[in-house]
Amino acid sequence: MNWLDKLYELGNGDTTKNAFDVLDVHLYCQKEDSDEIWSWGISSYSDSAPELVSRKLDNIRSVMAKYGDGDKPIISTECGFQTSDVDNFASKTTYETHRDYAVRLYTLMIAQGVREAWWYNFHDDG
Repeated sequence: MNWLDKLYELGNGDTTKNAFDVLDVHLYCQKEDSDEIWSWGISSYSDSAPELVSRKLDNIRSVMAKYGDGDKPIISTECGFQTSDVDNFASKTTYETHRDYAVRLYTLMIAQGVREAWWYNFHDDG
């Protein structure tokens, strides 16, 4: 997690560590070869998109542990997959796929200790 390592490095570890009690990440993930949470410029969702978020959480937790923050809670105030074709950077998901992704994503986040998660949004305004 390049961005998270940089955050800790900029604060010399301890400064960053003491700056937050909970890490909030927006867990969007569509691209397997990306090291970032949000991946622009892609043409479609991967069939394993929820599982890719799980890998991102593993990476986030690993970086946090490296700096002594491995026990801090993680929440996600945004996650989801788009249902609208308007301003959509990825392909539209069907409602059935959306439903399946939601169940898989929340199950994986719970299993990995994400304390709270908010889906954004169940039906894109478009």
